Amino acid sequence: MKSTLIGIFSLLTLASAFGQNNVGIGTTTPDPTSVLELKSTNQGILVPRLTTAQRIAIVSPAEALMVYDTDFECFYYFKTLTGWQDMCSNSGVPGPQGPIGLTGPQGPAGVPGPAGPAGTTGPAGPAGPAGATGPAGPAGATGPAGATGPAGPAGATGPAGPAGATGPAGPAGATGPAGPAGAAGPAGPQGPSGIIDKYHVRGTAGRIGVTSTVATLQPGLTQTINLTATSTVFVVATIGGINVNTTNGQYAVVDMILYVDGTYLPSGGWNRFTVANPTGTNGFNTCALNSMISLGAGSHTIELRTARVSGTTAVSIGGDATLDTNPGEMTIMILN
Repeated sequence: MKSTLIGIFSLLTLASAFGQNNVGIGTTTPDPTSVLELKSTNQGILVPRLTTAQRIAIVSPAEALMVYDTDFECFYYFKTLTGWQDMCSNSGVPGPQGPIGLTGPQGPAGVPGPAGPAGTTGPAGPAGPAGATGPAGPAGATGPAGATGPAGPAGATGPAGPAGATGPAGPAGATGPAGPAGAAGPAGPQGPSGIIDKYHVRGTAGRIGVTSTVATLQPGLTQTINLTATSTVFVVATIGGINVNTTNGQYAVVDMILYVDGTYLPSGGWNRFTVANPTGTNGFNTCALNSMISLGAGSHTIELRTARVSGTTAVSIGGDATLDTNPGEMTIMILN
């Protein structure tokens, strides 16, 4: 093949050199009506040999392109309108058509292919014009009204009959015996305790610069009560404190304690709070306590005492009710 191509290239070169427009291989005098004439008594022309897959894979084959298909052992040429044409089945003059064979049995139905995508809905056609409204029919004539008959005469009213005499009253029946008394119902539940009396006092002065750990009466927060019988007494108290020193981190720990008749109330009568300084100012804090106690008949004095139990600065506790934010308060309620 390499030598043949070299020969063709050489002949084309020679033809170009002598101004010739055709080429001969195996002859020096090619027919003037041919572009290329091949002459030999012991050789043929060999076209490209391809498998069917290779032939079909040719991209955009030219019109009249010819190859030899090694799978079908046949020459094929390409036609733009109909594709590849084999030269084996098309050779020779077609013979007469043979008789039609019997129809074979119908093969099984193939598996249905997937449904194609739904097409887009076409635009709605324009609405037709509305028909003309027919003319209204004529109104029918109103019939004549019937005549009104004459009213009949009113009948005469008959005289009222005389009233009947009233019959005598019957004798009163005897009174029946009284029924037995019903059983007494159960007693209802005990109602809620009511407030017999109540007191409310406010601090009258503050304890200034306190450092003592001794529980001392908070000025104004004391109250004497008189009980006629053993009673339940409810006490609520609040108090506030402010540090004397403004240094950051200084603090004071304050106790607030209820005393009854000069004695510390051990159950529910004590609470503790801490007053700590934020940056650059003296700290302030408040605290509250409440207690429920039972006291016998007689006179009793209830008071709130305070103390600074620990800390790094003195603390002012409570104050004047008209000047201080939280001077301290105490509420006492006597329940039945």
